[in-house]
Amino acid sequence: MDPEQCDFLLGNEPIQIKPKFNEADPFMLIGGEVGPFEAGVPLEVPVWVALELRKRQTCTICQPEWFNLTELRKIKTAEGDSTGFTKIHERFFEMAHLLITQAKDDLENLDEVRTIVRDIWDTRSSKLKTSVIQYFGSTPASQAQMDNITQFEVAYARGFMTDASNVIRKLSDVTNSLPKH
Repeated sequence: MDPEQCDFLLGNEPIQIKPKFNEADPFMLIGGEVGPFEAGVPLEVPVWVALELRKRQTCTICQPEWFNLTELRKIKTAEGDSTGFTKIHERFFEMAHLLITQAKDDLENLDEVRTIVRDIWDTRSSKLKTSVIQYFGSTPASQAQMDNITQFEVAYARGFMTDASNVIRKLSDVTNSLPKH
């Protein structure tokens, strides 16, 4: 899986919106019904529906509870205080990117939210790289366990982990082919 596929999977996640229109009949979608819609009354819809309605300027996207400034500050502090990975929403980074880029007018404290999300990403990606380096530096390297990392982070790490594995394998092959004294 790559980061783009993670973004695609986000499309089916539920998110709350406030419609700017009334529609008594629910929309019939492959995944089920969405609606009815009443202007100003919060409603949960798949992300892709929220984005489409947002493009048409017929709704505002509500910030998820875990994405408000207070919660983000708690996550940032906990991440900085922990040597491991703290538990975050499974689609944290995909949702953060979507909200910051496509629903920025709907977010409170956008600049501070953006900065905190970037700080969380920097801290977690640094931990991820350090964990990978420690894993490949251990002898013998056979398996590793990293709790609380998201699918997006796995997709992000896959590239440099694969490259590092290939380099180590090549070095091992060269070392094994050298004459023994």
